[in-house]
Amino acid sequence: MSDPATSPEALAEEARLVAEFHEREQRSEAKYPSSDGQPMSENDFQGYAIRYFDAAVRLNWYADQPNAYVSSDLLIYAKEGDKAAVAAPDLFVVTGTRDLPRYSYRLWEEPKPPDFALEVASPSSWKRDLKEKKAIYESMGVKEYFACDPRADFYEPPLQGFRLEGGVYVPLVTKRRGSVWTLHSEVLGLTFRQFGKEVRLMDPATGKDLPTHEDLLRAQRSSAAKAEAEARRRRDAEGRVRAAEARVAELEALLAQ
Repeated sequence: MSDPATSPEALAEEARLVAEFHEREQRSEAKYPSSDGQPMSENDFQGYAIRYFDAAVRLNWYADQPNAYVSSDLLIYAKEGDKAAVAAPDLFVVTGTRDLPRYSYRLWEEPKPPDFALEVASPSSWKRDLKEKKAIYESMGVKEYFACDPRADFYEPPLQGFRLEGGVYVPLVTKRRGSVWTLHSEVLGLTFRQFGKEVRLMDPATGKDLPTHEDLLRAQRSSAAKAEAEARRRRDAEGRVRAAEARVAELEALLAQ
C-alpha cells in the first residue's frame, strides 16, 4: 500500500505550503527587521556556550524531528505592529511547528509561542536576563525559561530556571552534588550540568552528555575515514583477486600449449 503522505497530491500540497511560507517570510522582513544590531556574544565563554547549546539541541537532540523548530539569536516579535515588544534568546525551541528557516518568529503568525528559551549570561546582559527578559518570556507564554552563567561569575547558583504555572514563572530548584550543579528541563527532557567553567546537556536516559559541535565533526571525520579505509581495503583485496585470476589464466594457457 502506498503512503498517502508521499502521494503526488500530498507532495504538491506540501510544496505549495512551503512556498507560501517562504513568501510570507520575505514579506515580513521589510516590516519586522531580522536584526537588532547586537552581537550574538560578547566573549568566547558566552559564545562557546551558545554554540554548544545550539549544536547539542538542534543538530543532535531534535535532528530527526521535522515538527520541532530550534533557533539561536532569532528575534521573537510578541505583538503585531509593535517592534519594541521583541526578544532574541540565545536559544529557543518550539515543538509542533514547521522546521523551516525564518527571518523572525512572529507570535501572531505562528501556532504557539516557544516552549523553551535560554539566555547565556554576559557582563552586560546578566541583570536583564533575570529581570526584563524573564518578564518578556513570561508575558509571551514561554513554558520554560533558563538562564545560564557559564563562568559562574554572576549567578548563584549559575543555573537558573523558571517554569510557567498559571501564567506566572515559578523558580525551579537547582541541585548541587560536589562541584556539579544540575537543573532539569521537563520541556527538553534534558538535564543541564555545570562544573567549573563547563556546561553540558545530559540525556537522563543514558546518563551521557550530548556531544559538542567539535565532537560531531570529529565523529563525522572518523566515520568518513573508516569508510575510506574500508573501501581501500576492499579495492586492494579485489585487485589481489584479479591479479591471482590473471595468473591462473596465464598458467592454464601455458599448460594448454
